[in-house]
Amino acid sequence: MTDPVAFLNGTFLPLTEARVPISDRGLLYGDGLFETVRLDNGRPFRLSAHLARMGDGADTLGIDLPEIDWSAVCAELVKRNHLPNAIVRLAVTRGEAGFGYGPSASVAPTVFAILRPIPPRPVGLRAITARTPRQAGVDPDSPVPKSSSALNLILAKLEAQAVGADEAILLTPTGQLAECSAANLFWVRDGNLTTPSLDSGCLPGLTRQLVLDELAPALDFLVTDGLYPTRRLLAADEAFVTQSSLGIVPLTEVNGSGIGAGGVGPVTAALMAAYRALVESAAQ
Repeated sequence: MTDPVAFLNGTFLPLTEARVPISDRGLLYGDGLFETVRLDNGRPFRLSAHLARMGDGADTLGIDLPEIDWSAVCAELVKRNHLPNAIVRLAVTRGEAGFGYGPSASVAPTVFAILRPIPPRPVGLRAITARTPRQAGVDPDSPVPKSSSALNLILAKLEAQAVGADEAILLTPTGQLAECSAANLFWVRDGNLTTPSLDSGCLPGLTRQLVLDELAPALDFLVTDGLYPTRRLLAADEAFVTQSSLGIVPLTEVNGSGIGAGGVGPVTAALMAAYRALVESAAQ
């Protein structure tokens, strides 16, 4: 088996040879951004939206993004890794910009991309509500950057793993539902969809937005958002999570209690089918 190929600062090289300096701020402080993009038949799904979000995050953090043709990078990674159906992680760090929380002028940002197979889709996720709270963004009036600094998400995921759960649901500091460690959260009651609003500090996920702007309206599903206690989720008829790598995944259990009948509900199933059709159409 050949060594996977990665992209680092303009060069394609074996993943085992890809190195960054230990003084890189991405390593020292998580001072960077990333996007997870799904590739189907070698085609990145909604790449422009991912790059726009990375650009917004870079503006928030004051990182100067280099000019990179990420579409061409993805195509070359697919070719070199012989992996047309994959997940690609695009990342940028501030690079070597001094020590301490206040960065100095950097020589150049570090940019890289790595490819991995699409993981199998779970039949249904079991989740817990984590003790670890969702941290707010750098500015409550600005979107939360998709930052490389994800310690609270890691801590929440460890909580879930410790009890054999698949996912952790993070709450706001005041105990309202926010998001999962690696996904946005939706639930269904009487055929209507609900999701935590961005005021919860949740990431403005692209698949979340796809459900809000395209999939739900096309299927005539009403969606509301806001700040909600956990009991609203526990009383739902069905629930699901959204993420870029797997799309829409049913959430069937929270804190040991089944959601609705504990399976894939009709609204979730309809949205999953619509999402898959959209991905397949974009891959042709």
